[in-house]
Amino acid sequence: MAPTICVGIDVSKLTLDIAVLKDGVKAFSTKIDNSETAIKAFLSTMRSDHKATRDNTIYCAEHMGIYGKFLVEVLIAKQVRLCLESPLQIRLSLGIQRNKSDVLDAIRIAEYAYKHHASLRLWEPPRPPVQKLKMLMTIRKRLIKMGAMLKNNKKVEAYFLAAPSRKEVDEFTKQTFNAIKADVDAIERQMNEIINFDPHLHNLAQLITSVPYVGKIIAIEILVHTNEFKDISCPRKFCSYCGIAPFAQTSGTTLKKRPRVSHIANKDLKTVLHLAALGSTRPGKSPFKAYYARKVGEGKNKMSVLNAIRNKIVTVIFACVRDKKLYQETQ
Repeated sequence: MAPTICVGIDVSKLTLDIAVLKDGVKAFSTKIDNSETAIKAFLSTMRSDHKATRDNTIYCAEHMGIYGKFLVEVLIAKQVRLCLESPLQIRLSLGIQRNKSDVLDAIRIAEYAYKHHASLRLWEPPRPPVQKLKMLMTIRKRLIKMGAMLKNNKKVEAYFLAAPSRKEVDEFTKQTFNAIKADVDAIERQMNEIINFDPHLHNLAQLITSVPYVGKIIAIEILVHTNEFKDISCPRKFCSYCGIAPFAQTSGTTLKKRPRVSHIANKDLKTVLHLAALGSTRPGKSPFKAYYARKVGEGKNKMSVLNAIRNKIVTVIFACVRDKKLYQETQ
């Protein structure tokens, strides 16, 4: 059933700007606190004053991570229709925009929901174990970045500082670096416990890690970002999401560029898949080593060949999950 009431919500840290359209015409705008109490009061007003029901109303907001936590929890608990869209998706669909404010953003989100209601996908929150994995993975990435900042300076210090000065600097940072490493190890142990405790996650992780050079971290990244393969079940779509799917650019007789990957991508996933592809080209038993050597020998660009291997790894992972079979190398 097509909604007659479209509610656009612009999420910020402390407030929510809300615009309500009725039959495509703006009814009113308001601003409320970003809190469970304020959101519940707004929903109550929508039901009593505007006769909003699940069938005639759809709520649309930008996916803003932890800033939208209260909004998502309340709306899901009240069983209303909620759509969380990528901010980039909404912005690109609006055409040329010369002005910006929170009030205007809420109106534009509501207009987006009204125009595209037939193709909107309702938000389904991940299961609690997947949400916990996502939170732990976020913390792990922060810690690794902090550790890299301490470790990468050693090359500069080795060039410019004398040995006594380098030793003094190492003493200052040694305990911090070791503490970061211990925290990362503790997070990885907890993530493994979550996976091992949940039969479905454990089964999926086994299927994913059966592919050569695909480890637990890559498996967790894939499980989190695909929502256990519920949100993304097509390998081509996942490659596009990771930024490893090449796209051609042609127009008429003048514009004919060779296919290139898009910069609109999840760079974290792209990085871990690149490391897996690099590992598969090194000495050892690998199903992609011969392919890499053959293509490079034919004069292909090394990065293009590595990108093809990344695509192959993703395709194999999704095939294993689809068929519910561990990877087996074919002769």
